[in-house]
Amino acid sequence: RDWCDRMRYDAVPLEAAVTTLNGLTKHIGNMVRVRNDAFERKVSVHDLPGETPYFRTVVEILQQETKHVDEHLEEIRATFADT
Repeated sequence: RDWCDRMRYDAVPLEAAVTTLNGLTKHIGNMVRVRNDAFERKVSVHDLPGETPYFRTVVEILQQETKHVDEHLEEIRATFADT
């Protein structure tokens, strides 16, 4: 919630974010589609500049991001329930 407040998401139209997410989803889907080993491939992840990267498989990252989206959707549901 603090991050959303700092970013002022309450003052920004949602349409551009949804459009960006849809485009990114299609792009990632296309990248995965062209490689038979896409889900098992390990990639380096850099959370912050200068920190040591760690490695995850593509499927692990997709699962992590799916969980992250679910958390945000729950925050949105809670926000609308409070109004």
